[in-house]
Amino acid sequence: MMMLIHLMYLASGCSLQEIHYSYRVDRWTAGEIVRRFYRAVWKREKCIPKPDKKMWKEIANEFERRANFLHCLGAVDGKHIRVVKAEKSDSLCYNYKNYFSISLMAVADSNYRFVYVDIGSFGKDADPTIFQNSSLWKNLENDTLDIPDQEKIPGIDIPLPFAFIGDDAFPLSKHLLKP
Repeated sequence: MMMLIHLMYLASGCSLQEIHYSYRVDRWTAGEIVRRFYRAVWKREKCIPKPDKKMWKEIANEFERRANFLHCLGAVDGKHIRVVKAEKSDSLCYNYKNYFSISLMAVADSNYRFVYVDIGSFGKDADPTIFQNSSLWKNLENDTLDIPDQEKIPGIDIPLPFAFIGDDAFPLSKHLLKP
């Protein structure tokens, strides 16, 4: 129940009052559940490790095994996280969906685990803008992500690069594919 309450709070941006009515828990209890979750996350010593060539290859192998998608380093996408309008924020956090938000840009592996996360861009910014301002993009452009070198795949004599996949909103590049 505690995880459900916290996920509802994060996913919807609803108030503790709304959680109080939806889950029939005291408003103070709902707030305490959310605070406890944040404390646990803050105290957790394990962070997302910075991928190296070996880790990227493991991710790509898992994508090939699970989705038959060769040389895939992860799926990139953005998500708006609803927030209460901060004083003096003008319209920086007001998004095209007509609510205030900050943006989460993430890369997930084939097991839906985060490999990279960038949180805190203004809600008004679109996915391509957030992505091109992220450290991931800068490292891709500067070739400092320790991505494995191109490799041949069975049946093709031309070496192919390893790449991320994203939706149509993202820019096409050497290491970013889209439909």
